Amino acid sequence: MRTKILYILLALTVSLAARAQQPDVAEAERCLGIATRSHNPIEVRRYADTAYTIAQQLGDRRLMAKALNNLAWSYCTCDIYDTAIILYKQQLLIALNINDKPQAAKTYCNLGQCYKGTNKYFEMWDNFRQAADLYQQLDDTANLSWAISSMGSSYEEIGLYNKAKELYYKALHLAESTGDTIETGATLHKIADCTSLQFFERNDPKATDTLLAAKKQFIKAALLLKGVTDESGTFAQNLLGLARCYIKLAGHLHRIDYADSCDRCIDLYQDKFADQDTPKRQLQAEMLNIQSLVFRRNYTAALPAIQKILPNFPETDHPVQLGECYRLMSICYNALGDYKRAYECSERHTELFKKSHDDETMKRISNFAAQTELYKAREEHDVFSKRQQQLMETEQSRQRFFYALMSLAIGAVVVMTALISVMLYSRQRSNKLLKSGNETRAALSQEYIKQLQAVADAQNIIVSSVEYASIIQSETIGSAAKVKELFPESFVYYKPRDIVSGDWYYSSKVNGNKMLVSADCTGHGIPGAMLSMLGVGALKDIINDLEATNAPVLPGDILDKMRASVKLTLNMNDKNPATILDDGMDMTIIVLPPDSDELLFGSANQSALIVHDGVTTRLKGDPNSIGNNIREKEHFTTITTKISRGDSVYLFSDGVYDQIGGPTMTKFSIRQLADFVAELSKLPIENQLQKFTDDMDEWTGKMVQLDDRLFIGMRREE
Repeated sequence: MRTKILYILLALTVSLAARAQQPDVAEAERCLGIATRSHNPIEVRRYADTAYTIAQQLGDRRLMAKALNNLAWSYCTCDIYDTAIILYKQQLLIALNINDKPQAAKTYCNLGQCYKGTNKYFEMWDNFRQAADLYQQLDDTANLSWAISSMGSSYEEIGLYNKAKELYYKALHLAESTGDTIETGATLHKIADCTSLQFFERNDPKATDTLLAAKKQFIKAALLLKGVTDESGTFAQNLLGLARCYIKLAGHLHRIDYADSCDRCIDLYQDKFADQDTPKRQLQAEMLNIQSLVFRRNYTAALPAIQKILPNFPETDHPVQLGECYRLMSICYNALGDYKRAYECSERHTELFKKSHDDETMKRISNFAAQTELYKAREEHDVFSKRQQQLMETEQSRQRFFYALMSLAIGAVVVMTALISVMLYSRQRSNKLLKSGNETRAALSQEYIKQLQAVADAQNIIVSSVEYASIIQSETIGSAAKVKELFPESFVYYKPRDIVSGDWYYSSKVNGNKMLVSADCTGHGIPGAMLSMLGVGALKDIINDLEATNAPVLPGDILDKMRASVKLTLNMNDKNPATILDDGMDMTIIVLPPDSDELLFGSANQSALIVHDGVTTRLKGDPNSIGNNIREKEHFTTITTKISRGDSVYLFSDGVYDQIGGPTMTKFSIRQLADFVAELSKLPIENQLQKFTDDMDEWTGKMVQLDDRLFIGMRREE
């Protein structure tokens, strides 16, 4: 009896031990749940490894794929890309074997991200392409948009921005069709990033238009991304991209208001994201802040800031960023008088620039471009080969049919006669179809001619409308004859770039004072002309108020009232950097009081030149435009200077001194303009206009006119 009990107990013990050693699906699921929820790579690796071991023992390929995905993520997060790639490929093999297309597509995307980390751009592009093919088969438009956008990033990484933008626009169309706000905003941000990185040489006329286009795209992306939960930090990245675009515009156009907008974007980024964002983007924000300091010539603050972040850019990983640091340091040292260090930093910048554009980099870019083009060529060749094969099979089938028909025809004359009849009928039918086709082509040709004529008529209507708008604008702002009526010794050079102009001028006698105004609105063509009409209307209202109240005519006060009127009309009280308008105008006002040797001068982001005894003096006003400025002065300043009999005064817009031309293909510049008017003032006033026109045309040569031009000369009567 005791022996029997012992045998029973022994059997139970063995059974329990066997069950304890048997793999447990619930335990594997529990480990996978912990690994999926955790953000600690070490913890993820430990639990995913346990789940993978159990899944192997069970032979459960679904669990094995999930465990491999978590393991690969843990290595990818730690930048151990080679191991992550091996694990993702194992997971991909399982997903393909069990025909899990959504998981396979996602794994292809993960592989693309890993290859991006190893700078293998063709492998990156190829994996995202395969993911896009699967998402297209699954009719998953949202993920297809993301995969195509990721394909574009492989081109962007190596500087092929036009190819990248082609894919980004395709992805944008798909994202908009699904109503995915985050993906639409993120793709718009990528397009803006590519556009801003296509920054031309400083003297290239396309640079300004390129950067302004990028600015609009960044702002449009910000409007979509603002307030949307975005764990990837796209809105933060967009703010920094917009800030980078503003500081480039500030440096290119010498505009302080753009630097202010850059600072505003950085401040918003610091308030919302600085504490929780990645170190890489925090460094980007610091670099932009340094570039703003250098633009403002605050070299004593910029230099220690550069030296502080310099260790964050190892030469092996960040030669471009490190080179930019040394370039900014060279500018600071040169401005502070330490020319030895400035030279050393400049040499270091040149060395790093060459390193970032070395033969190996160019070879990698060329290889990527060649591989993608070869792949596309092979794909097209495969499609062509399949079509050829189909055509050959069709032709063979026709030949077999023909031989069978001929065999029957040899056996029976009746059948041959019938075949000939059929062939004759086919020819008659072909002739009818050919005749019908010719008639159709003739009709289409007539329709095409009508459409061309309609386009030409529409173009004539548009041009006529703009030309008529030019007449209305000329009547509104006045004419050279009206200026000459008030200032007999004067001339006006006025040359719009696109029929209508953003530049305008106005003369009037207010409470006995002679007043002359020149202005330059944002943009040119129709947008600039609309702003000019707004400006002229506001100025006339102000003049009417001055005459009604018999108030003093002070240029600074008039500019204050102009700014208030423009900001109210354009609704510029919004503090949001994503919706704020940068439109406005630069303006100069001079006033000659009666029976006085004084000249009252006020300017919004412009200057004037006064020539006395052959010496030119530049009158500078306030740096703020009439519009929205971050650090704007509360009031514009009225400057009083002496003007003697025979002195000459010249007002002008930036379209004059920013014009590129001459033998060196550079800007005309204000310094050259000051020397020019010193000689110009020696001529009789009636000859000065022709002299200026001839010299300006000679300087421009075959170059296009970049902006509207306005140049007014006035000499005080003897």
